[in-house]
Order: sequence, then C-alpha cells, then structure tokens
Amino acid sequence: MLILSIGIAVVFFAFVWGLVKNTTQREEDIALQAAIRRNINISTIAKADLEQVISKTKAFSNLAIALLNGNRSVAGHLNPTANGDQEYLRIVVLDQSGKLIHSSARQVTEVMAEALTKEIVPAFHKDPESRDVLVGRPDRNDSWRVPLLLKLPGQGEELGYLVAVLDLGYFLRLFKDIDIGHDGRIEIIGTDGFQFAELRRGTLSSGRNYRDSDYQERILRHPTSFGTVKRPGDDGESIYAAYRLENFPLIIATTVSVSEVLVATKERQKYVERIAVLASIAVLLGTVVLIRTTYGRRKIQMALERSQAENSELIRQLEEKSQHAYKLASHDHLTGLPNRMLFTEFAAAHLTRARRSQRYHAVFFVDLDHFKAINDTLGHRIGDILLQEVAKRYRASLRESDLVARFGGDEFVMLINDIESIDSIGKIAEKILSTVKDPFLDLDGHNLETSPSIGIAICPQDGENIDVLLKHADAAMYVAKAAGRGTYRFFDEGLNRKSGYELELLRDMRHAIRVGEFFLHFQPRVEAYGYTLSALEALVRWQHPRFGLIYPNDFISIAEKNELIIPLGQLVIELACDQIVDWRRRGIPAVPIAVNISAKQLKSGEFVGKFISTLVARDVPPQLIEIELTESCFVEDIDDISGKLKEIAALGIRISIDDYGTGFANIGHLKEFAVHSIKIDRSFVREINNTTNDAIIVDSIITLAHKLGLFVVAEGVETKDQLTHLKSVGCDQFQGYYFHRAVPAKDIESVLKNGKFLP
Repeated sequence: MLILSIGIAVVFFAFVWGLVKNTTQREEDIALQAAIRRNINISTIAKADLEQVISKTKAFSNLAIALLNGNRSVAGHLNPTANGDQEYLRIVVLDQSGKLIHSSARQVTEVMAEALTKEIVPAFHKDPESRDVLVGRPDRNDSWRVPLLLKLPGQGEELGYLVAVLDLGYFLRLFKDIDIGHDGRIEIIGTDGFQFAELRRGTLSSGRNYRDSDYQERILRHPTSFGTVKRPGDDGESIYAAYRLENFPLIIATTVSVSEVLVATKERQKYVERIAVLASIAVLLGTVVLIRTTYGRRKIQMALERSQAENSELIRQLEEKSQHAYKLASHDHLTGLPNRMLFTEFAAAHLTRARRSQRYHAVFFVDLDHFKAINDTLGHRIGDILLQEVAKRYRASLRESDLVARFGGDEFVMLINDIESIDSIGKIAEKILSTVKDPFLDLDGHNLETSPSIGIAICPQDGENIDVLLKHADAAMYVAKAAGRGTYRFFDEGLNRKSGYELELLRDMRHAIRVGEFFLHFQPRVEAYGYTLSALEALVRWQHPRFGLIYPNDFISIAEKNELIIPLGQLVIELACDQIVDWRRRGIPAVPIAVNISAKQLKSGEFVGKFISTLVARDVPPQLIEIELTESCFVEDIDDISGKLKEIAALGIRISIDDYGTGFANIGHLKEFAVHSIKIDRSFVREINNTTNDAIIVDSIITLAHKLGLFVVAEGVETKDQLTHLKSVGCDQFQGYYFHRAVPAKDIESVLKNGKFLP
C-alpha cells in the first residue's frame, strides 16, 4: 500500500512536470521565431534605405569630377545642406595630391578630410581592386558622423578624391518609432567590426569594436544571416538579423535580447509552475497523510480491524483503476494511433492555446460505411487488417501538425489545426473521401472497397472545448450517413447549404460562359496630380437566372478549383476588347482597361497566343489594354512566367501586380518580370491613418518601388484622410469608392467624357 502510494505520487510528479517543461519549451520557440521574423523585416527596410542614401555619393562624385576638370559652376551643387539633403553634413573635394579644392562648409582647411585622405588613399594604391568607396572612422566629437572617401577617376589615374560626411544618426532616427523592444537595437557596423552607429531606446551611440568577436564572425558569414548570438559585453544571448550592403563595406544588424523576447512567456511559465507546485504539494500532503494513517492504524487493534476493511476496499478500487488505466494506454493496440484518452488530452491542450489564433480548427468524426457487413461476412481478422490500412491512409492524408485517433470499432476522430478558411476544411474532407474510396487490394486474398462518412465541427463557432466539438461532429456524421454515405456534412447547416450552393454554381458555370451571363463592371484609376482619369479596371460579374447578381468572391474560387478559370479569363479579355471597340466606334474617349489574369491562365501554354490574337482580331491597340497579376503567379515556373511577360510587355502592354503585400513576391525581383507597376492591397490602406505599422509598410513599399522605377497604385481609397496621406508619401495613382465605385459600361461613359475628378 505504502509503495503503491509513493509510486503513484512519483508518476504524477513526472507527468505534471514533464507537461510543464514541454509547454514552456513550445511557447519559447514560438516567441523566438516571431522575434527573428520581426528583426529580418526591420533590417531589410533599413538596408534598402541606407543603400539608397550612400548611392547619392555617385552623383556628388560626378559633380566633383566636373569641378576638377575646370567647371566651377557646379560648386554650388556640392552643398548638401543648401540642397535640403539632411543625410550628408559636408562635401569636400581634394585633388590628386590631397590639396583642398572645395569645401561645402567654406573652410580654408579641412583637417578631417585631409587626414582621412592621407590615411586611406594608400589603401587604394596598395590594392587596385579595392572598393571605390571606403569608410573612415567618425570624428570623436561627432561619433556617428562618418566620412566616406571616393576615388575620382581621370584619364589613366585619379583626378582626386571626394569626402562626404554621412550623418548616420539622422538616418537611424528615422527608425526610432519602430517597436524593436526595450533592449532592441539597430546597428550600422563596418565589415572590419567597427560600430559606426547604434539606435537603442531612442538614443544614439557608437564606437564599439567587434573585431575578432563571435558576433562579427556571425554577421559576416553570409550576406544575410539571422539567429541567436552573444554580443560582446552583453550578459545573455540576443536574437539578430544582419544584412550586408551589396556595394558598400557596411552591415545593418537588428538585435533584441532573448530574455526580453521571453518576458511574456516567463510570466505564463511562472503561473503554470505555481499550479504544478500546488498540485504537487497537494499530492505530497495526501501521501504523507496516508502514510501517517497507515502507521497509526497499526497501533490500535480496533482501528486496525476497521482499517483492514477500508484498505481492502481501497485496494480493490486501485486495482480497478490500474486495470482501467492499462486498457486506456496511450495508443490503440491495433492501429498504433492515439486512443480516446490521449486524443482528448492533446486536443484540449491545443484548443486552449489556439484561442489566441485567428484561424479555424476542426474536429472530424469519421465512421466507415458498411464495416459491420465486412466484419460479419469475412471475419474480424480481415476487418482488423482493413482498419489498419484505413488508419494508414488517414494518416497519409493529413499534415504532421494534425492529429488522428481511433476511438474504437470503425470510429476515427481527427483534429485539423490552423486552417485559413472554411473552403480549406471542405477540401481536406474531400481528400480523405477520395483516398479511402480507392480499392484495398489483396487484404489476405480479398479486394475490398469502402467509404467514410465524415461529420465536421468547427472551432470556435461550433464549440470551444473538445467535448462539445466531439458531440457536434458525431451528430454531423450521422447526418452524412443519412445523406447517402460516402460524403461529409458540417454541424453548421448553413455551411452544408453553402456547399450545395457552390455545387449549383459549378453546374451552371459552363453554360453561363457559353450563353453570356457574365459581364463587366468598370472602376476608374485616378492620377495623383490633377485627379485626371488614368485607366479603368474591368471587374467580372455573373447575372445568374435564379440567384441574381453574383460577385467574384462567390465564383472565382470555384472556377479555379474546377479548371474553368482559363475559359472565364479569356471571356473577360474578349469582353474588355469588345467594349474598347464599341467606345472608339461611338467616339467616346478611350483609356486603358486593366484585366485580371489568374496564375493558371498565365501558366497555360496557349495564353500569350490567344491574348495577342484577341487584340489583333478586334484591332485593339496594345496601349489600351493592361493586365494585372497576383503575387501567386511568381511562386513557380519562374523562367516560363518571365519569358511570357517580357513577350507581352514588348508589345507595349503594361503589367501590374495586384493586391501587393499579401503574398510572397520580393519587390526587388519584380523588375525581372517586366512589371511596370504595383497595386498596394486595400488591407494596408484601410488602417493607414490608425495603425503606425501599416503606414510604415505603405511608405516603405512606395519608396522601394520608386527606387526600382515602378509605378504605385493604392487600392481601396475610401476617405479624404487616406488620400491625403498617400499623396504626401508619393503614391502615383488611386482607386476606390472615394472617387467612384465599380459600375456597368453605360454608367462609366460620363466619367470617360469628363476625364477628371474633384479631390
């Protein structure tokens, strides 16, 4: 009895503290990965901005060469402060011998520039392959004001040198409002390990030297690096993301201490540990009391006789619980899958953590159709083999993060995690149905066919705890069986109705494409300066004979999943060209019309030929048609996509990236695809005046796009405040309800004739 009590206590302690440790580690890993992603984003933006700032020295160099060649008229342009350039404080020009030729500060002598020239110029001559730009050490009194030295080439040898004093402090202060944490910092470090500037807690500093440190070795290892590292002088490790500038010997590094990242998780850990400690104390006290009671009962004979009966009952209960626990061991003995106990435990823990997530989670209750008949006719042995094979197919149909368990008999339960949409849940159920319906060949000499009936309950709308979700999924499974088996049903009847609605749309869509039930609405695109009409975007609509007017959100995904997006996309191109022809015939001023092209349509081998032949057949000038692509077009078959877009662009057709910022396209690579412009997604514009992060993202997109020579259009402009902000940061064009909603062709003709909007 005593040994059993101690053993139970030990098992309890091991289980509780093992669970605490696993939960703690999982939360820490999630927090660290989020910090790394945030640092990478900040470093990427800072790197691009710093490269742009330093590249200005090329313009100063050209002016200085002209000055050394005798053109004194350019001297006035070699003054950054007079030109409103706040990144540079001073420009100095020296001839080949180091003699001062020009000082934007109008100094007779430039001690710092002349000393820098004497110190660094030998490096140019010692290594002819050295960089054209060398970075000097900052002045002691102005620690983050850094001199840049550039060679000024002449005929056969250098004409002289240009010294440009860069204010890194001004540069870093542009990032002071970005939340990088209490202990976070942004650093600009030379490739030799010298720290030129550091922004931390809104304060600037510089002067540290990381030469020969592990920190220097880590940030220099690759042009782009991130992870954890111990910075010299810090007590603990930090999360870092470092980017080396492409043409300059500088590195942008963003760091934040691991301890700060884990502050929030540490608080939760303390709470969990307190609960575990209290539970452990309670069990320990219970064990002590039991031991003391056992010893006390041995002292008094009457108490011993009474306790013998109690102990017998207690032993019987413990034996029953032990046998029950043995039967409910963590995994099902037949399939190797988790059983009900383990599934319920894991699912409950996961759903508790998932309450902070904005994604869906679903419980599938799955029952094999006609399994009893197979068991009765072929025997339990064949039935067991079939269950084992079905379990393998279930596991293969799901992701590693999903959980599948066997509750008993032919009942299986699944927990599907982190799903973006209800449609995705239906796709997973369809995949399971398709996988299990394939014949099971040669099961001990038998070829069998079966199908599952699936009931689905969704968290949080159908319940937030596992017991409620299991109950609702079980009920939905019986609805699926009643509907004819081999199908799935949602607990929410509205979703079943949605599935039926989508099936009807799919059934009618081919006919609708043939008979002309689809037509176009048009929405204007407006120039930022002058508010003149620039172009129209063509938006497809479906006039259904039973359901009335249907918008793209209801039928585009159906078309994409069922290979109808290509004929539908071709129809939209033809309708847009026909409308251009009609307006030109009637003398109505025509502007370019932009049509949306899907990824599947673009990847089609016939797309370019059909597109061009459509324009030629209708005599539509290429300048009057534009195409808009989503970022998903640039994920696969990059070379093929690039070739097609270059062929289209060569005709004079403009190409835009629609909904930019919601996918994975790198803005720096878009020029490789002959892209002319990007359209910022409306989700960023919506909160641009309320959310600092959205404003920073939009400003950065516009800045980087302009540096790459790309045009920028903002979608979803609905208020005067949004328009004012976007115009102030240089957005080129606007589109949204503020100017005009999407309307049929006849209602947009007045806009074409007028050609201008009031701001």
